[in-house]
Amino acid sequence: MADYATPGTIAYLEGQIKGARQDAIHSEISAVPFVERMSDLEKLNWPDALDGEPKTWERFCEERIGYPASYVADLHRGCLILKARGHRVHIPAGEAITAAQEMAADPDVKPLAPANTTGQHNRTVDNVNGRPDGNSASYIVRRLKRDHPEIAAALARSINRRRHRDARRGPPQRDGEAGSR
Repeated sequence: MADYATPGTIAYLEGQIKGARQDAIHSEISAVPFVERMSDLEKLNWPDALDGEPKTWERFCEERIGYPASYVADLHRGCLILKARGHRVHIPAGEAITAAQEMAADPDVKPLAPANTTGQHNRTVDNVNGRPDGNSASYIVRRLKRDHPEIAAALARSINRRRHRDARRGPPQRDGEAGSR
């Protein structure tokens, strides 16, 4: 019998992967369980779930979960943004993605200053500052703008395309009104 309850076992990892796929199915209601499960999976030995090379997070997300890693990252950023705005329980995936896109498109959200590359304090493992906003949505988007401006620009363009598409459609029609489908 497989040991789904013992962390560190392949059976446990496979159970978490199955759970993430289930959580993804329900992410239109709330993306929070999916985002939390994916964050937990990142801390596990997920490369063991891949055969062959390369053993990358991008490949893992695509092949084992069924979603691109960039989508998972956008959901994570969006959930952080909406939680910072006071959302507590259910955050639909569409709202989370839109929040991440809007912050990336906001010209007032400036990139972080260049990372410290001199002195004794640059030998840390991660690139998170010690201030209270070290893992906030604002920090993550500003870091994205600094370290990967092309990705931040693509994220910003996607919200602009959505706004343009929605503007062409006009306001939603109620059933029975002229022009409704």
